[in-house]
Amino acid sequence: KVGTRHSGSYSSVVVNSAGAGIRAASGGSGRGKRAAGKGKTVHVCGDCGEGFPQWHGKCPSCGAWNSLSQLHLPAEDAEGRKTGGGGAGNRAARASSSSAPSYQGSTRGAWVDGSSGPVMYSKVKRAPGQLAWRIPLHGELGREVSQVLGGGLVPGSLTLVGGDPGVGKSTLLLQLVGTMVPPTLERPRQALLKAHPEDDERASEDSQSEAANVTSTKVLYVSGEESVDQVANRGERLEVTMDGLYLYSTTKTEDILAAMTDIQPDVMIVDSIQTVYLEDVTSSAGSVSQVRECATAFLHAAKRSGIPIILVGHVTKQGDIAGPRVLEHIVDVVLFLEGEGLKGHRILRGIKNRYGSTEEISVLEMVESGLVPVANPSTVFLSERGGAADVSAAVTVAMEGSHPMLLEVQALCSYA
Repeated sequence: KVGTRHSGSYSSVVVNSAGAGIRAASGGSGRGKRAAGKGKTVHVCGDCGEGFPQWHGKCPSCGAWNSLSQLHLPAEDAEGRKTGGGGAGNRAARASSSSAPSYQGSTRGAWVDGSSGPVMYSKVKRAPGQLAWRIPLHGELGREVSQVLGGGLVPGSLTLVGGDPGVGKSTLLLQLVGTMVPPTLERPRQALLKAHPEDDERASEDSQSEAANVTSTKVLYVSGEESVDQVANRGERLEVTMDGLYLYSTTKTEDILAAMTDIQPDVMIVDSIQTVYLEDVTSSAGSVSQVRECATAFLHAAKRSGIPIILVGHVTKQGDIAGPRVLEHIVDVVLFLEGEGLKGHRILRGIKNRYGSTEEISVLEMVESGLVPVANPSTVFLSERGGAADVSAAVTVAMEGSHPMLLEVQALCSYA
């Protein structure tokens, strides 16, 4: 793997037509800093992220054709440190941290920061029952997504949600924001009105008292594709009501991490990983280096702060998540939202999950008010079943996780 780091003795970046950034050296160097060494040129595959000294029409690693692009890298930065993968993302995460770590371990090429030093297991292990440790998602949609995640969002986890353009990734995540608020604020009021319809004032007081006892959940929703007004407009259409929702429209990773440190949300959503960039990486947003380094920065920020971060990822023509293959190894959970363009049903499945099973799926339906769970998925797959006597078809039962589904098996037969 190849990585890029921005040197203190470089002041401007010139981007060529291939998308690779070439650094232009500034005139002068500061006292106490060593001049940067001579740079080198590598050819990076846009599909798998592997780097090669020579150009190849076919990538020797993944076999993709015409996927290599030329990238110029400095041999050393201004402080004499050699470049390596994960360096820019780690420095960005460290710069956004509110307090400097007491233990400075080696971070070159690392994914998980070792700044806290060794800790005894007896001091960090938690009480039995991992579900109580997770952030729960309420409501019908929240329960369906929690089942795919393995019980809810794990603090400090990095989740990647992929899918075709227009399949409903942003809609799903914005709806999940509303499921993070416990549905207990209106229950006392509704129960009291049912027993005493005339005592509306007392129900309102009890509801306010219950609301005061519930801790407000804060969510930071960062969009690099839409403005704040556009996201708010979609939230109104989806009837998302949440007092602790912060909207932020930016594509600079350093600004996102600074807002995360300032707000200290319970959950942060970044839409999408292909639109954000680091100034320390000399390539355009969406390139192999930018996607890898930005994902590494969010990984360090999530592990250090304990805030779960959800990333949205685009999909290539082959159906794979766009960006280097290492992106799926960096994150903890990979969810894929799939569905046909002419039909309203969607399937949310887990591709990778460090905290649960990948066998669970969730069947959803896209309606005017957003995505809603399908209570009986068998009705979806058997809705077009014909009753002709000359049709060779049979109904079978298939298990997808904990969902038993009735499917139709057809056979095409002809006379010899």
